[in-house]
Amino acid sequence: MTLAEWHSTLFQCIGIVLSFLALVASIIAVILTYKNLSEMKKQLNEQQKQYFEQNRGNLIFYVQKSITGITHDLIIKNFGNSPAKLLSLKITPRFGLEESWSI
Repeated sequence: MTLAEWHSTLFQCIGIVLSFLALVASIIAVILTYKNLSEMKKQLNEQQKQYFEQNRGNLIFYVQKSITGITHDLIIKNFGNSPAKLLSLKITPRFGLEESWSI
């Protein structure tokens, strides 16, 4: 083997080793990028949940004695930061309205 052939073989081996190291580095970069994107997605979902909790409507239902003192008023107020819809209302314990309406 001549000196030129030996140098050529040495450079080819060095090239193969460097190519392999570049491949390993690329695979590591892809894995770390995927983990970073997964973490960013989790943080975005958490921020969306927090935004929803901070900006949603907060309906409160309570009974208040009227100004005249004869009846009671049922009050529904929105104490939230955005509009709210009342989709259903369940009262526990029941006020006994059935007895007052019976004939």
